[in-house]
Amino acid sequence: MAKPMELSNGIKDSIVNLHKAGDGCRKIAKAITRPLSTVKAFLTRYKVRGHIHNLRRPGRPQKLSPGTVRRVVREMEKNIRTTVKTVRESLEEAGTSASRKTIKRALHHAGLKSLRSRRTALYQKCHHKARLEFAKRHSEEGEDF
Repeated sequence: MAKPMELSNGIKDSIVNLHKAGDGCRKIAKAITRPLSTVKAFLTRYKVRGHIHNLRRPGRPQKLSPGTVRRVVREMEKNIRTTVKTVRESLEEAGTSASRKTIKRALHHAGLKSLRSRRTALYQKCHHKARLEFAKRHSEEGEDF
């Protein structure tokens, strides 16, 4: 079964205004082109609660706000070598505390994966010397070599 869609605040306001004007549920449903059962259910909820807003969802609230996540992603994209530890410290300076794992999870959801940089360069001085010696030894052998 599909998840039901929520009504926008504009539609909720129009339902309430039409109801206060004295229109019936059928007339309201035709005016906003929504099913009669939707209008009836909303008006019942409105009469019980006294407001048009939805109740909060169950579960733990998110630790990082969407703005904080955007800030972390922007900071990591600006300098890809930035560590999560430094990002965490900058968040703490701003007044938001979050664990390393929470920040990594937010970055992962944003599409940034963790990479480890190499400890040493691929092409070192010893490789350069060895290649130069090889070139000197075989310089006289021609192009067929």
